Amino acid sequence: MHTKSKELVEITVELFGQAQLIANQKEIKIQISKISDINNIAKILANNCSSLIGPVIKENGIELQSSYIANLNGSTFLTQNPFELHHGDRILIFSSQAGG
Repeated sequence: MHTKSKELVEITVELFGQAQLIANQKEIKIQISKISDINNIAKILANNCSSLIGPVIKENGIELQSSYIANLNGSTFLTQNPFELHHGDRILIFSSQAGG
């Protein structure tokens, strides 16, 4: 395992729409491995805010519901593939079905 994957960084997860209402908070600060994936984020969110399990995070506690999507710093949509995080990064969680 690479050293980078063991290094922890502090990031902010921003919740939008129903996720924000369910969690009753707009942001959750978490520490996570520098090399991570969306399932790691979902697992930490589930541990920090169990009310998200079911509506936003699958019952297994390690995956976002298919109706939710994650975005890194407002520029990159995240998939199951690993990605690198940096201190201060922001993950945006919102419904993929939102519209206007």
